[in-house]
Amino acid sequence: MGDVFPVIARSLAEMLQALKQGQIDALLKDALLLLTAEADDDSLRVAFQLPIQHPFGVGVLPGNRELLDALNHALNQLIMDGVLAKLWAQWIPYKPFPF
Repeated sequence: MGDVFPVIARSLAEMLQALKQGQIDALLKDALLLLTAEADDDSLRVAFQLPIQHPFGVGVLPGNRELLDALNHALNQLIMDGVLAKLWAQWIPYKPFPF
C-alpha cells in the first residue's frame, strides 16, 4: 500500500496523479470532483459515494479489487457493529443515517 499523502497541501490534479502512479491507494474527495475526473480519465473509477450534506467518494484504481474489498468489508463491519451509526450521529446529526 502507498504512503500517507499530505492532502492538504496538494491539488486534486496532484492527488489524482499520485493515485495513478501508485503513490497512494485511494483518495477521499467531493463526489462531483471525482466523478468529473472519472469521466475525463478511463483509468479512474469512483468506488462508492455516501449521500451526506457534503458528498464524497472513495476513488480506487480499476483492478485494485483487494483494496475495494477491504474498504467494503470495513464499512460493512462498522455498519453491522453499530459503530458507523454512532459516529454518524456524533458528526453528521443533521442527516438521517443512510444505512
